Amino acid sequence: METVKAHLEILQEDPETALAVRLAATIGLRRNEIAGLRWEHIDLDKGLVSITEGITVIPGEGASVTSTKTGAHGHGVLSIDEELVAMLRDTFERLEKTAADLGADVPSDAYVFSSDPLNGKPINPDTLTKRLRNHMDRHPEIPSFTLKDLRAFTATMLEATGADITTAQAVLRHASGQTTMRHYRAARMDRVRGATVDLGRRISSRTNPARPGCVIGKAC
Repeated sequence: METVKAHLEILQEDPETALAVRLAATIGLRRNEIAGLRWEHIDLDKGLVSITEGITVIPGEGASVTSTKTGAHGHGVLSIDEELVAMLRDTFERLEKTAADLGADVPSDAYVFSSDPLNGKPINPDTLTKRLRNHMDRHPEIPSFTLKDLRAFTATMLEATGADITTAQAVLRHASGQTTMRHYRAARMDRVRGATVDLGRRISSRTNPARPGCVIGKAC
């Protein structure tokens, strides 16, 4: 959590990349789903995001709209927090200003992320990856992550807050609960390892090293 927050703080200078990170970290969007997100999929007043599409880029053919990676299992309508709503609202207002400057209206099917002035075309998912990687390269002092890593982060945070496996599977939209369970096992093993380290530190801080010749449990 500290790592994600540290990067988001710096990424305030790059609001589009910050938004991609927030979407991936908060509702576990895949890279191609972030690229395929349209404004018509978002209800800012209700704080809802519908996940129905992804963007696939085939060399020599270009980008195409596809279903999510896990098909109908990948569809979902998820609630988002107030700060993420505010980030999305600011992004849409910037798009409206650009459209007004061009003497045009925002297309009804406009994408959230795009290299097109009016967001009529989806961004290449690789562009999202490159932008985040460039950011990470500029800040080697903070542990790095990828957009894919953030899905595991979402699962870990859900597990840490007590969400059951069924809830996590619905959020991450895995076709199989086994995939979600792998994230949960990893999160629990991290907790186990942390617990034993913490125990060792507590023992070290509360006892003095035994003097030579002493036997544990007997007076020295």
